[in-house]
Formats: sequence, structure tokens, C-alpha cells
Amino acid sequence: MDGVLAGQRLPPAIRLKARGPRAWFYQEFHDLWRGHLPSAAADPVRLLEIGCAQSRWLPYFAREWGYEVAGLDYSELGCRQSRALLAREGLSGEIFHQDMFCPEPRQVAGFDVVFSNGVVEHFEDTGAALRQMAVYLQPGGLMLTIVPNLAGWLGRLQKAVSPEVMATHRPLTWGELAKAHEAAGLRPLFSAYLAFGHCSVVNPGAGWRKWSKFCFFKTLKVASVLAGAARRLYPGLKPERRTAAFIVCLAEKP
Repeated sequence: MDGVLAGQRLPPAIRLKARGPRAWFYQEFHDLWRGHLPSAAADPVRLLEIGCAQSRWLPYFAREWGYEVAGLDYSELGCRQSRALLAREGLSGEIFHQDMFCPEPRQVAGFDVVFSNGVVEHFEDTGAALRQMAVYLQPGGLMLTIVPNLAGWLGRLQKAVSPEVMATHRPLTWGELAKAHEAAGLRPLFSAYLAFGHCSVVNPGAGWRKWSKFCFFKTLKVASVLAGAARRLYPGLKPERRTAAFIVCLAEKP
């Protein structure tokens, strides 16, 4: 993991009020969550991101939602980068360099929301991974999970581009993701496809040369921009199993 992150620049911050495809992408997630995530106006809300390496989501939840944020990751470099991203925006948060399967006593049932982006699809038993994540949730807390939609055409593209990268993922549909949360003892509140035609989930892997990676990512960016523009021009283009880039599931711990 550290080898993947080494030498990478810190990603730009999430800016919901900006213009353009990058803002459209995050606005879609934000709009979906507004009717479901708890408000921190009356009582503090503690959020833990599992797999927080180089996370731009922690500053987002701290700034846009007023949450008390924490992150957990097994990559030491990824943890340092997450601290740097919070510091860059003048925000505070705890970052734990540890394995999610080894919680500290104070972390057990210590959070109101547990969030992950691109984590559980790397486990053969998705339900078991989510069950372990639920250890960090207090009763009545919420599990918010994002996975790439590799059960559609993006999965076929990923397999063609890098079978090695695809082999590290378990393709899931929205129904399978919801059932995995049920298997973990959680109660799904909703599961949805998001981000029509967005191509950022495809990774060429380590075998590509630097210039070819650069060209590939630029091509994906242009494709994502065109898909985002088409979605705004033609609202009838809905993200679904064939066209969405991500799947989001929100579930409650009884």
C-alpha cells in the first residue's frame, strides 16, 4: 500500500459549491446522504473512516457535516497523508495506524457512523468484513459503505486493462451489498447506484509505464466529464447496474 501511495500528490479537497464535473460527482453523494445522515447541530456525531489512507472524505465530513472525525488504516504513509489533508484545511481528527481487526478497547462501540470507501470488496466474505467494521459502531449507529460497481461494464474494462487488479476485487451488485450488510447483523436502510458513466474506478495497475498511465487516466477523465455532462443534459440517463461507477449502502446497527 505504501508503495502505491509514495510519490503521489495530496488529492484536491471536496468542494461542493465548485463548478464542473468534479463538483457534480460529490454533489450526487452529498444530496443522497442529506436525508439520511444524522445532524451534529444538537449532539456531537463521531465518524470513523475505515481504510482512510489519503482520504479527502474526512475533511468533507468535518467541514460539511460538523462531525468529529477519525480514520483508521494499516498504511503508515496513508495515515500521515490523511493527517496532512486535515491540517491543510485547518481541521482536526484522530488517525489510527492499525488493522481494523485489532480494535482498541476505547474504539469498540465508540462511533455513531462508520464509513468506508473501496474496502469491503477486497474481502471474499463481504459480510464478515462488515461484521468486523460494525464492532466500532454503537447500537443505533450507521454503517455507510461505498464500493466500485465492477459488476457492470467498468468491471469488464478493468479486467481487460489489468486482470491482476480485478482479481483483488469481488464484484458486487447493490442487492448483494445490501444482503452482506444483513449478514453482518445490520439493517439496510437503502442501497443505490451512483455516478453515471464515471470511470475513476478503473486502475491500470503497476505494469504500465508512467507515460501510458498518464494518457490512460487523462482519457478516463475526459470520458467521465462527457458522461457527467450527458447526465446533466439528459436527466433520464440513470445510474444503474450497467452504467453506474459506484454502489452506496446505508445500514443501521440494531
